[in-house]
Amino acid sequence: MSATVVVKTLGLHMSDLWIDGNDLANNSLVVGYLTSDLDAERISVSGAVPDTGSEVFIPGTLEVDNVSFRRFKLYHDPRSLGAHEKSLANFRIANSNAFNVNLEHGEMWDGAYGAMLIAGGANIKHCQIFGNSRAMIRYESIQASSFDDIYTERQDGIPFLSEGNGTATNVDAPVLVKDCIINSRSDIDANCKQPLILDGNRLGGSVNIVPAEAPPGGSGRLGIFHVIDRATSFAVAGGGFTGDLAMLEQVGTTVAGRTDPKYGYFITSPEQSANSSLLTRVARSLQGSETISPRIVEGSSKPVTYEVDAGGPDAWVVSRAPAGARIVLPLPSVGRVLRITDGTGAAAARAAIVVVPHGRERIDGTSSYTLSTNWGSVTLFCADGSDWVASK
Repeated sequence: MSATVVVKTLGLHMSDLWIDGNDLANNSLVVGYLTSDLDAERISVSGAVPDTGSEVFIPGTLEVDNVSFRRFKLYHDPRSLGAHEKSLANFRIANSNAFNVNLEHGEMWDGAYGAMLIAGGANIKHCQIFGNSRAMIRYESIQASSFDDIYTERQDGIPFLSEGNGTATNVDAPVLVKDCIINSRSDIDANCKQPLILDGNRLGGSVNIVPAEAPPGGSGRLGIFHVIDRATSFAVAGGGFTGDLAMLEQVGTTVAGRTDPKYGYFITSPEQSANSSLLTRVARSLQGSETISPRIVEGSSKPVTYEVDAGGPDAWVVSRAPAGARIVLPLPSVGRVLRITDGTGAAAARAAIVVVPHGRERIDGTSSYTLSTNWGSVTLFCADGSDWVASK
């Protein structure tokens, strides 16, 4: 395998660089095995071999961790005249032991795929993806990933999240898609084995869910869906799924197969989220169980403190404490999802909920999160095993 630059090191900072494969290197920048603590800032990578190469490639089976790209541009810039050629992917991971890979404040241009995650996982945040011919993100990962605040140009028929070429992605690990502006007319196709969480996105097209077989030892879970702004069509199909589908606060959506009870229960407004019977059903959906109930936190005239999981595993915590509550999170673990809801309708006035981590972990980069919206809810998601992401 030829490459313009190969990195195999412990601890390296790169900044203000342009790496160009000149359409000759199989991959322009290869992050090799045993690389740890690679920090790349203000870096441009271009010119991988058309059709088969990638601008940045993380291959192999040995551990690669703590890789960070910030303020970057990955693009294919063909030297030949004529047809506009594309690399296979601007950013590609094919390593099941790639952990804590982060891409932030960057651009990916003119790859058949913008990001191609065949193994491992990545957190992609504040990025733009343009000029794809197959899919913006191809995802077949065994590690949890999150895609936050991503903007895409209008590319009708090019999925945002897919295996590519019309075949759905295999969601073998939890995936969070949050606050993205997706202008395609063919948005998300997913074969779900683990939670797929869509929160606060503006979708131009459809979400097609094909539930895969349940994970070993329990029922499958499709996760939490919260879509805003566009009328979006959800389709649920397939016979191998035995769990439930919980959908929250949908705006202008239609759901195929909605009457089939095995696909769960539908909550359509924040006010309904405070209804305990509906919460019970949603909690069952998230846990893949018919016996789990939401954790109700009661109180009196003084704020109360509740430690999550103190009374057994929690998926949903509802505060009915009239003077507010302090919710202490458990130790973070990859793929953990937790929903916290104000059940008083008075969080804005006197019953605010303060969410704090177990130790020195962070919630959206800060030391606490305050829920002060009447009947409001927040979903907490852990993608890296270290910190929490909060989604309203």
